Amino acid sequence: MSTVVETASGRLKGARSGATTIFRGIPYGGSVSGIHRFKPPRKPDPWPGVRDALSFGPVCPQDIKASQPDPSTLFGQVFDADPSMLNVDEDCLFLNVWMPAGRTKRPVMVWLHGGGFARGCGSTPVIDGSRLSARGDVVVVTMNHRLNVFGYLDLSSFGAAGYEESGNAGMLDIVLALEWVRENISAFGGDPGNVTIFGESGGGGKVLAVLAMPGARGLFHRAIVQSGPFVHANTRGRAARTADVLLSELGFTAFDLHQIERVSPQRLMEAALATEGRMQGARVLDGTMGCWQPVLHERLLPHHPGDPESHALMPEIPLMIGTTKDELAMHFGLLPNFQALTLDEAGQIASLVTGAPMSDALAFYRTLKPNESPGYLMTDLLGDLGAWRPTVALAEGRAKYAVAAVFNYIVGWETPVMGGRFRSPHALDIPLMFDNVDLMRKFVGDGPEPQVVADAMSEAWLAFARTGDPNNPLIPTWPAYEAKRRSSMIFNLKSEVIDDYKAPVRAFWDGCPKPAPAP
Repeated sequence: MSTVVETASGRLKGARSGATTIFRGIPYGGSVSGIHRFKPPRKPDPWPGVRDALSFGPVCPQDIKASQPDPSTLFGQVFDADPSMLNVDEDCLFLNVWMPAGRTKRPVMVWLHGGGFARGCGSTPVIDGSRLSARGDVVVVTMNHRLNVFGYLDLSSFGAAGYEESGNAGMLDIVLALEWVRENISAFGGDPGNVTIFGESGGGGKVLAVLAMPGARGLFHRAIVQSGPFVHANTRGRAARTADVLLSELGFTAFDLHQIERVSPQRLMEAALATEGRMQGARVLDGTMGCWQPVLHERLLPHHPGDPESHALMPEIPLMIGTTKDELAMHFGLLPNFQALTLDEAGQIASLVTGAPMSDALAFYRTLKPNESPGYLMTDLLGDLGAWRPTVALAEGRAKYAVAAVFNYIVGWETPVMGGRFRSPHALDIPLMFDNVDLMRKFVGDGPEPQVVADAMSEAWLAFARTGDPNNPLIPTWPAYEAKRRSSMIFNLKSEVIDDYKAPVRAFWDGCPKPAPAP
């Protein structure tokens, strides 16, 4: 059975699947290739008749090897390859909509995918919106947009016309998609006056970047950041140095800059990966997300997402923000010698990753958990530095400078796969809050336990999308975060609220020098 809706650009035909109708591959922007490369996005051209919206649109060119799991590795045994990654094209401004039956006004949840600002897509199976849409009677939207060099190469330092906003092209795509939602989502039964943006990892970073963009005001009404504490944007100086390196990789100078519009996407991607290697440094301590990311811009992104000015830009937006308990346990747990690491070896790895001496910090962590293995002490430390600590800082900053409520959470439930070695790792929240346990059994394990946690989490996300308050009958009363109590919801088989979660760790890091953004 098919459903046809009318949008500003033309009619679309979607396909019914169970309790929802899915519209895939909806154009929300025009071409961004050729002369439009690195330029702000434009609305799509209208089309005649009825356009099929039955297949996902192409994804932005990226490092496919880094995006696809190798089945011969432990990681590949947990995650399947994503078939949507086979469809790659620079013209990638497409979104997808899941809608329940009927046309009444419903809350809208717009997902921003992870992968930093360099990889990923909006059509990965784990973010299929069918169950969340049907469960909560909400409209779910996912999208593709420009990434890596295509979305965040800042050419403004060369002074050529048309490239003034190139360093934030990927974020301007997201803003255009939110404008599309405001203009068209009522045709899908959604309420343009009740839009939640949410995302995990790089997607959470995108949520924070959108919260810091004056041009996005009024396009959404609630925000959820999952394991994505993007505190510092690229400075103009670092972005200019990155552009210099990329042009040298291509053999160009500022005098023939416009030739970059004619370089093949494959060659541009090769140069981008080489540039990443030359620009790479220790990033855990400064709250950035790599070489390609949004760039400070006096009009588009005037302040870092973690600055007080950004918190105060949209003070009326409620925020839910959190992490998993063991963010990096899977990243390092895949190392063959992970469980045999000595304390000295774990300290050396932590120092290498952060670019700062970590032996004293690791010794402190051992005082808190004297029976813990060095490998897990190391992942605790690095996860706290890279995810939990900046997330707490963002929650406290938002609570101080905004008027809307802030809710903090931790995913405490541990997946049993691989003998439980990953504990509660990065991305475990995605299949749980999307209520897609059965699609991700290789990650969450068998039996009824994961669904218990998924019920609690998905209901919290849905309640927040409806009202800006995540409280619901499946969890204990969840108070808003404030500086005196520091309440966090710990999602588990039996969820609970803990005040000042990991207080000794917070006090330890509060006594250490604060990181500064890379110049």
